[in-house]
Amino acid sequence: MLNHGLDEPLITIADNEVVVVLRGPGEDMNRIRIPENITAGLSPSVVAKLNERQILSRSRLSHDSTVSDWSPKAS
Repeated sequence: MLNHGLDEPLITIADNEVVVVLRGPGEDMNRIRIPENITAGLSPSVVAKLNERQILSRSRLSHDSTVSDWSPKAS
């Protein structure tokens, strides 16, 4: 989280349970940092989990920026 501009998580123990609080940017969205090594698109591990419709929609988005009023059967 620190690498992305967010505060360190708060980790406590309450009633014999571990409690983890992940703190977001609040109202200051400019605090969020995007990693420099990010590539355009999805990671291979995410792509491997896509179903056929998601793959077709992703392809359509890369060309037209929209999938509304479109279905795989229409193309």
